Amino acid sequence: MDNKINFLENGDYKFVMELFNEKMPILKSCKTFSEQYARFFDVMEAIEDTLNEKQKEKFNEFVTLIYDIEEYYFAFVYSLGVKYGQDLEKI
Repeated sequence: MDNKINFLENGDYKFVMELFNEKMPILKSCKTFSEQYARFFDVMEAIEDTLNEKQKEKFNEFVTLIYDIEEYYFAFVYSLGVKYGQDLEKI
């Protein structure tokens, strides 16, 4: 890889997230994913219910940061897949 990550720095990675969100129903059709996805939100809600207001603010900041970081992960993984495709199986 030539380390050109301009799309991550200039915000173009958001297009990958839009595509991801558009195709999310396909992913949710996977039973295992769907179960884990639902459980994730159940656990998040259960944790949030135990927190005081200040802790909830920090928890919400934490969750927001996770989502923001995931956008970069998804875009980077997508770019690797586009660039290397089936060659990834050889790594």
